[in-house]
Amino acid sequence: MLSIGHRLSCKSAITGRYCALRMSVAILNLSRTGYAMNRLTSSMRRLTGVVVLLFLVSISVFAQRKTNEAPSAEPMKQLAKYPTNDLGEVYIRLQKDVVLPTPRQERRLLTLLPQSTVFYAAIPNYGDAAKQALKIFREERESRPALREWWHSPEMAKKGPQFEMGIEAASNLAQYIGDEIVIAGSLNQSKPPNVVLLAEIRKPGLKPALDFAIQVASAGSKPAVRVLDKSELLSATESTPRQLTVLVRPDFVIAGPDLETVRNFSRHLDTGKHEFVSTEFGERLQQSYKGGAAVIAGADLQTILSQAPIPPQQSQMLQQTGFADMKYAVWKHRGLPGQPSSEGELSFTRPRRGLASWLASPRDLGSLDFASPQAILVASIGLKNLGSIFDEIQAFATAANPNAFAQMDQMQQGLGINLKDDVLSQLGGEITLEIDSLEKEQPAWRAILQVNDAARVQQTFTKLLAMAPMRAQVSQEDGITYHSLTVPSQAKPMQIGYAFADGYLIIGSSDASVRDAVRIHRQGGSLAKSPNFLASLPPGHSTRASALYYQDVLKLMGMQLSRLSPELGNSIFQGLASSPAVTVAYADETTIRGASMSQAVDLSTILVAGAVALPNLLRAKNSANEASAAASLRTMVTAQVTYQETYPARGYAKDLASLGVDPAQSNAVTPKHAGLIDFNFAKPNCTAGTWCEKSGYKFTFSPVCPKLMCQEFVAVATPVAAAAGTKNFCATSDGVVRFKVEAPLTAPLLASQCRAWQPLE
Repeated sequence: MLSIGHRLSCKSAITGRYCALRMSVAILNLSRTGYAMNRLTSSMRRLTGVVVLLFLVSISVFAQRKTNEAPSAEPMKQLAKYPTNDLGEVYIRLQKDVVLPTPRQERRLLTLLPQSTVFYAAIPNYGDAAKQALKIFREERESRPALREWWHSPEMAKKGPQFEMGIEAASNLAQYIGDEIVIAGSLNQSKPPNVVLLAEIRKPGLKPALDFAIQVASAGSKPAVRVLDKSELLSATESTPRQLTVLVRPDFVIAGPDLETVRNFSRHLDTGKHEFVSTEFGERLQQSYKGGAAVIAGADLQTILSQAPIPPQQSQMLQQTGFADMKYAVWKHRGLPGQPSSEGELSFTRPRRGLASWLASPRDLGSLDFASPQAILVASIGLKNLGSIFDEIQAFATAANPNAFAQMDQMQQGLGINLKDDVLSQLGGEITLEIDSLEKEQPAWRAILQVNDAARVQQTFTKLLAMAPMRAQVSQEDGITYHSLTVPSQAKPMQIGYAFADGYLIIGSSDASVRDAVRIHRQGGSLAKSPNFLASLPPGHSTRASALYYQDVLKLMGMQLSRLSPELGNSIFQGLASSPAVTVAYADETTIRGASMSQAVDLSTILVAGAVALPNLLRAKNSANEASAAASLRTMVTAQVTYQETYPARGYAKDLASLGVDPAQSNAVTPKHAGLIDFNFAKPNCTAGTWCEKSGYKFTFSPVCPKLMCQEFVAVATPVAAAAGTKNFCATSDGVVRFKVEAPLTAPLLASQCRAWQPLE
């Protein structure tokens, strides 16, 4: 059923063999993890991720392998277990018959968000599509003996029903909500980011359906999710540890990481305020709905950078690179025929500078005229003056390490060349990289670089080659001088060729590769003139761009499969229709925009960006939480020493409340409220055995008080949740703050346990 995700990345001309293989690889990986609906979040992920999951899983099996990695027979053994032909036929029917949600111009949920929103993602309700796909899969399974036998095999006897149950539950829940699901987030400097899921209620009955689904999923254990209606919300209290909470109102359903987040968002809805759409970021998101959109995502990077606790060194680096000026990142997927499938935009608050300015304005990417139409991957980029880029790199490096380029300077002096003047400044800034095959022994590749002064670059090459342990051969053909180099290697000598032609330097994995590039260029049969390539460009876009990325997804998959099994790869690759994916980027003074007709490239780009950016933002937030927790422990230790000296008959304070301010008389100082710690931290309810929260951590004391005098204490700080921090902290009367990396604590420590932890430097 999840194969409907392939519908976006696989054309109808794809052979059944290829579809069968992709389906079987995905089923193999999915069956290993299982699809038991263990908690509500899993169901929501299935619902919202149905379009992308299979493609990403199947791609990851092959695309992440290194080119020099030995092929393994294990995937082939695993694939042999699956009825690949039947699965391929099922996939083709799913692709043909499942109707995906139409693009939306409705943006009501956007108008309901709070003014503080800095992240926004809107996705369609895939419930109906999931139900259609499950129905088709069941029909096909019953009509195909091999598929039915496999589905009821011992391996799938448990996983298969769990898979179906999860999809059916998700599609059933989806019928109660509207056509759009929004995930929105805001930052709070003293707490973890607030993220909520919001959807309209289409019809009553969602709460009992959720209660039942959670009861089934929990299988008798404590549910990971609690579901409330509006009346239950009034008397609800926060659980420890905090629990994913879903509020089902008559008009909306709200899901959040804890009760406080859901309650605050519900209060905001009740105010009826529409402040967010009047903000500049809200207005920018509204524009994305024009013309229809299936998926929209955006981030207010300017606000995130101003509020996120970024360490000084990273903040300085952002300033130096120019990425501190980022304003908004917005991505839109249309899903409409005849239009760019996806468009993205990264804007800046002022003219791009530093590394952010390296991408040049659109130009005719003439280097593409040397690329082969048979290439499986081509990446072309136009950069500003490479000499200036070298100066900026040198400035970045020497700012952190004054001797960073000392060795390079010595090397340049010894060789009698200047890298910037003799090479980089002689290049035009346009660079194209091409991969034609992924043979294990020597992949076929080419690099095409625009050249301003070919004679000077060749002069530099000649000087370098004279000192290098290489064998070089020179030949001439049609007025072009070809250089063939043999690079010594213990395993096998490597061949490299290069030549200058019509203002470009062509470097290739062999002399023949370079000659072929020149021939393609002069005969007019290049990738840039290929009808298949030109038809894959987003409508209204051309190769006059700042950057371009081309990938023939099916050929790449076929070649990767050939590395695993030549017989299988060749059988699939034969007769395979080309399916190029093209993404183009355009840079102006304050914006970098991109457009694509390729689902595969769009999805991988989004996930890679998320995989890089979100963990770093979370790490920055966690680092700030951990630093705050350690500082708070030191404050508590200092306050304890002061308390003991002030009230020697009592010894150490037995709880945080004793160190805090008297709420009735803020100026009064007594043993019950010594006024040594801020009231917001040490509140009156922070008594012995209770946990009190601050900046993503919760704190408590574990006193040792024989005969009413506390002779020892253990102060403990632990994250409120695993996402808030990775370190637990503790301190005793010896005044040393210690830490241990493990799951959040659920109980205080003994002094002996604390002293066994590692001291914090």
